[in-house]
Amino acid sequence: EVRHAAMNSLAQTDDLGHGEKLLAMHPALGPEDRNLLLDALLSRKAFHSLILDALESARLPLHAVSLNQRRRFTNNPATKERAAKLFDAGEKSDRMKVYQNFKKVLDLPADASAGQPIFQRACANCHRLGSIGYAVGPDLTGLRNQPPDALLLHLIVPNREVYPSYVLYLAETIDGQTHAGILVE
Repeated sequence: EVRHAAMNSLAQTDDLGHGEKLLAMHPALGPEDRNLLLDALLSRKAFHSLILDALESARLPLHAVSLNQRRRFTNNPATKERAAKLFDAGEKSDRMKVYQNFKKVLDLPADASAGQPIFQRACANCHRLGSIGYAVGPDLTGLRNQPPDALLLHLIVPNREVYPSYVLYLAETIDGQTHAGILVE
């Protein structure tokens, strides 16, 4: 609570030095704190260019800024075009072209029994569907409510939207071992 209050307080100053310091903390924070930090910074137009600078230099990955957070740039005439160009590049990526090319499969009849072996081979290491798989990434059990084109988009362009609680972290131990995973607590 104290950290959140401090981040919000510093972000309200419009001081670019404070914004730089807050943004420098981003990689060391957990998923919830990262999201709150970006929300605090994006609540002030003064920090929009700072965030775009970090995104353009890859100090901050594009997926760190959620789709809802990206919309805040549209209300800022000073950064609207720059943000659109940056985020549109992701929309025009090769993965999006593959998605557009594969949309015609949505007209084919669905066969869950044919998809189950594919799910077990390609998805179950990270995702759970019913009793099959592992809960590293989002649980897919509730996806039956999603429109088919949204499901296809997430299958082909999985990094288009990554929820903060599923961001991949890399940790290196003192003896040089590297571990990858999500933060659970």
